[in-house]
Amino acid sequence: MLTLAGTLITAAAIYVPRPEARQAWWNSRIVVAPLVIAACATTLFLLFRAGHLPPTHINGFSLLAIPGGLERMLRSRERTQPEPLI
Repeated sequence: MLTLAGTLITAAAIYVPRPEARQAWWNSRIVVAPLVIAACATTLFLLFRAGHLPPTHINGFSLLAIPGGLERMLRSRERTQPEPLI
């Protein structure tokens, strides 16, 4: 349940504006995040209804959440200063 909740929160965090984070891509805001939120909500509903989920579903959601969180954590290249070579 915690993996699904974490994935849902990670997908919903795209709508929280943060000045230090890179702006989300258009397709992430309009297509990907709503699909992930709907999939998480549906799976949470099925979890509460059936009482269990296969481990492969949980692993899939955890793998889905990792790149979304990492992408938002990385700063954009145009705002960062290049490191000196020497």
